[in-house]
Amino acid sequence: MINPEERLKAFQAENNIFTKGPLSLVVQFTRLVQDKQFPLNPDDFQTSSKGQVAGLGGGNLKKILKEHSITQLKIYFSDFFDVDEDIIESYGAVNISLINDMPLFVDPFLLFNSEKPEY
Repeated sequence: MINPEERLKAFQAENNIFTKGPLSLVVQFTRLVQDKQFPLNPDDFQTSSKGQVAGLGGGNLKKILKEHSITQLKIYFSDFFDVDEDIIESYGAVNISLINDMPLFVDPFLLFNSEKPEY
């Protein structure tokens, strides 16, 4: 019988979970599904725009980690670059999560060049 640590390492290797982003997804999604009935319905986890997983974000991750006494994790732009959140907000900018939002964050100026008329 494989011990739990070896099983987790095998899972990590099989699913390429070596950086903060994938680990963040696993931590948050595990929390989302802990009380759900299986099999899961993927539609239950999409945002209304169908482009992302509902319930994932830097704030949610910080909450989960705080429950385990992990409080010194850099998640947001303001954390990495030591910028006060109020300054970012005063510019009308979004204090994006560099762990969760970066791969999916769309530069709004790219929308102007979209061939889709709705954008």
